[in-house]
Amino acid sequence: TLEFVETPLGDVISFLKDYTGVNIVFDGPALHIAGITRDTPVSIHVQSIQLELALKILLGQYNLTPIIANECLVITSHADARRQVVPRAYGVADLVRATEDAGSLVHIVQRVVAKSADRSGTIKDRIQFISTPATLVVLGNTEEHKRVTDLITQLRGRSSLDREAVKKISAKLKDPVPLEFVETPLSDVVDFLKDLTGVNIVLERPALEEEGISSDTPATIHVQAISLASAVRILLAQFNLSFMIDNDCLLITSTLRVGNSPVVRVFPVDKMLGAKAKISGQEWEQLVSKLAEAEWLAQTAKNLPPSGQRFATGSMVVARRTQGEWPAKVVEFKDGRYKVQFDGSDDAADAWINPDQIANQPTFAETGPFVVEYFQPVGSLVVLMPRSLEQPVENLIGLMVKAAGAE
Repeated sequence: TLEFVETPLGDVISFLKDYTGVNIVFDGPALHIAGITRDTPVSIHVQSIQLELALKILLGQYNLTPIIANECLVITSHADARRQVVPRAYGVADLVRATEDAGSLVHIVQRVVAKSADRSGTIKDRIQFISTPATLVVLGNTEEHKRVTDLITQLRGRSSLDREAVKKISAKLKDPVPLEFVETPLSDVVDFLKDLTGVNIVLERPALEEEGISSDTPATIHVQAISLASAVRILLAQFNLSFMIDNDCLLITSTLRVGNSPVVRVFPVDKMLGAKAKISGQEWEQLVSKLAEAEWLAQTAKNLPPSGQRFATGSMVVARRTQGEWPAKVVEFKDGRYKVQFDGSDDAADAWINPDQIANQPTFAETGPFVVEYFQPVGSLVVLMPRSLEQPVENLIGLMVKAAGAE
């Protein structure tokens, strides 16, 4: 449990070191580049949460993150964390029953991890299968290992949605709440909801700042006896904000961040259909891929750039520099130039480039923000997609199951 208001970061970390007995150290150069010091005031209010998740929430407000290195918990930048790769072995004998199963699993893991990979394009070299014992060896960073773990867990029929903290938040989102506030600071409204529901609710500072919103921004809402989910949506819509469940918290962030945030879902489609109908894996892949492409294009079309700006803020592009061409995200457009952030690049810093240095992604099929693969051994469809596509994909699969007459 952490309750700190405008407290020096160094004091918060000292408290955690004493309370947990864990060695926590700062990556000095990374903090310097991020413009953060031990004296930077930080605020956090969360109850009964894992230390790792609490640190991610606290540090995420300043584009920092914790990693394990040299027998310590190291506080570093997201860019440095992406560069810290370690090997991990995943026993997969229960998922691999034949040689072709191993090849299929490796292919799926490669595609899923590639969406968060560095620009070197060496994913295949970092994912290997060892036949005896049946083991998947992955050399990756923290985010990549998290994605692999999530994928394998779901292929085994379990899900991160089964976590007790996530179940609690999902249940609370359905409970009716009253909200009556007039020109009240957003943080005060959030504190009221935290006390009322017992749910950890966190404001993601960097995302809010990009929308010109702060914790003191006045909010007005008057609703009675509607679900917490609906009430929060109405509250946040006036600021172009949204929410999602992340790190066992209800995270309030920008609508763009929620829409683009990737999620891995595994749908046991063969089990869902039962014996009444049979849709091949290839048919599932084609069906969901076409839907995902159509939905994504429709969603991005709603965010057309203003006059004189070819690429909308948040869109993924290819940016050219002296070293070559790299995937990047448009952060800002000002005075006829684009500010872009290179996706997983070594420097990971924002850069200003001219319009003639930026182009569309080469092909939508190769660079679309999703992966759709059928894994035959367990009869499941693996989908990596932005959260904004999650509901349309769920609806499509449910529609097909219903149309097939399966229970």
